Formats: sequence, C-alpha cells, structure tokens
Amino acid sequence: RTAKQVSMKIVHQLEQLETGTGEPDLHSQTTNNVNTLARSVTTLQNLITHESASRRQMLRRRVDELDSQSREHKAFLDKYNRQHCIDTEKEQREQLLEQVGGETVIQLGSYDESKKINSTHKAADSIEMQGKAVLEDLLKQRETLKMAQRKMWDVANKLKLSGTLMRMIERVQTVDKMIVYAGMLGTVILLWFLLA
Repeated sequence: RTAKQVSMKIVHQLEQLETGTGEPDLHSQTTNNVNTLARSVTTLQNLITHESASRRQMLRRRVDELDSQSREHKAFLDKYNRQHCIDTEKEQREQLLEQVGGETVIQLGSYDESKKINSTHKAADSIEMQGKAVLEDLLKQRETLKMAQRKMWDVANKLKLSGTLMRMIERVQTVDKMIVYAGMLGTVILLWFLLA
C-alpha cells in the first residue's frame, strides 16, 4: 500500500476508535499503521534528494503534506490513548467504590457537568490542533520565502539591481515577519484564554 492509502486507512480507523465500533484489535492495528506511515514519510524524505531538481519541489510538497497528516494522526491517537486511560481509571474507581460501599452510591458531580467539561476539552483540543497546523504551515511558508529570497539575491547580483529595490524587498520581508509573529502570538493568546 502507498503512504497515502495508509493515511486514509488511519483516518477510517481513528473514526472507528472514536465511535467505539470496529474489531477488538483495532487499536493495535491503528498504532501499527501510524508508525508505518511515520517510517514511510522518513523514507520518502530521504528519497527526494535523489530526484531531479525539477521534480524535487513538487515531491517535497507532497511528502510535507503526508508528514503533516502523519503528525495529526499521531496527536489524535495520543489524545485517544490519554482519554482511554482516564475512562478506564474512572471505571475501575467506580467499581471499587461500589464494592467498598455496598449500596452507597457516591456521585462525583452531575452527568451534565461532566458532559459539558468533556465537550469543552474536545473543543479546546480541536482548536489546539488547528493552531498547531496553522503554525506548521506558517513555518513552511517562512522556509519557502527564505528560499525565494536567496534566489532573488542571486538574480539581483547577476543583474545588478539597484539598492532601492533591495531595501524595498527587505521592508516587505520585515512586514511579513511581523504578520507571522502576530499570528503566532494571537494563536497562543487564544489558546491560553480557551484553556484557562
């Protein structure tokens, strides 16, 4: 199977894990597929260097997209594992309390409150994942801009462009940096308010 097919299979398996449907060994299959995808991405990243310069940039974009999907799958699986451990511990505690207390039922908060807290945590996790994806995209764009800037400097040296044009380009780059940093700061502040 190709790495893209593995990624699509993982999406399906993660949906089954979240809804509680699927085979008994679905969790181990999903974990194996996530690890396989991560290894495949690493292999593809190494193979890109052997490609011709004309194909390398297109292939790098595809591999970067797979790498981003692989990281998202791993983050989702880690989150699922944490939640599964919490649910298992809660279930064991409740069973223990029932055994110790006999018919005494200890209620640790209403069902509605628990549901609202879980819903809030899910929303915060979703926003955090989106924020991470945006930051990763911004970093990739920054690398692309750096490469473009280096190429422009090479061309400028060859064509002997005027210093005024170069200063203008530097000003645009400074403005771009400020936009990127403002975006990252805004994302961090938003996450802080949501998680606080």
